[in-house]
Amino acid sequence: MVSDLIASPAVVSEEQDVEEIYWHAYAAIPHYAYTKPAAVKSYLSWLKRRTKKGFMVARIAGRPVGFIAVDNNWRTPEGQGVAEIHEFVVDPAFQGRGIGKKLFQTGINFLKKRGAQNIELWVGEYNHKPHQFYRRQGFRDGGQWGKWVQMLKKV
Repeated sequence: MVSDLIASPAVVSEEQDVEEIYWHAYAAIPHYAYTKPAAVKSYLSWLKRRTKKGFMVARIAGRPVGFIAVDNNWRTPEGQGVAEIHEFVVDPAFQGRGIGKKLFQTGINFLKKRGAQNIELWVGEYNHKPHQFYRRQGFRDGGQWGKWVQMLKKV
């Protein structure tokens, strides 16, 4: 199972490890991902700056195997405050072991402790496996923007 969850980007010593998780997770679905190395580095850096302690890494025996970036100070395009799950990935080689569920729940709990009442995330319209996972976690479809489906949960 997950040996520890790290709630600080400063503790992630190997930037490359987190990038590799991203590359592995999106290998089969590149149309939902950044596909250039510089863009991935920039995106991950933005996530860590934006989410601060909300960037959490799941590790098994010290090896990063997944991460989540949650933000309790996000604004919708309409200006409404909402908690946001910006990114959630588990290396496909480690899926199906309960790691994602534990990591996801850790992110939700982080947001709840900071007063989140509504949580939002976006998932690719044809990315069915995560879509089903989010539904099992109590999220419902909220709308669609291009290839992205908004999912919402009241906490």
